[in-house]
Amino acid sequence: MNVLSLFDGMSCGQIALNRIGIKPTKYYASEVDKHAMQASAVVFSDIIQMSEITMNQLASRFCSDAVNGHAKVIKEARSDEMQRRKAARQRIEEIKENAELEREFSL
Repeated sequence: MNVLSLFDGMSCGQIALNRIGIKPTKYYASEVDKHAMQASAVVFSDIIQMSEITMNQLASRFCSDAVNGHAKVIKEARSDEMQRRKAARQRIEEIKENAELEREFSL
């Protein structure tokens, strides 16, 4: 998966993707803050830094799917996270129910 991250900062998008187990094939980052770019380069050596990019440059380098793909990645990541949270809540409820049953039958 190729990801284009606009206003990338310190590559929090890449951090989020890594936390949910997605390893981008290519990660293009556009950022103007040189310190943020340096921090990203130290942590993620495979980032393709683009500095400041204009919409004309964006249109000439990438198809529109690349930009839309980034939004889709975020949407999928949110969906995955919501599913994990739902599963965790269900597991907590199961544990509570089991604890109540144990108390009820141990008397």
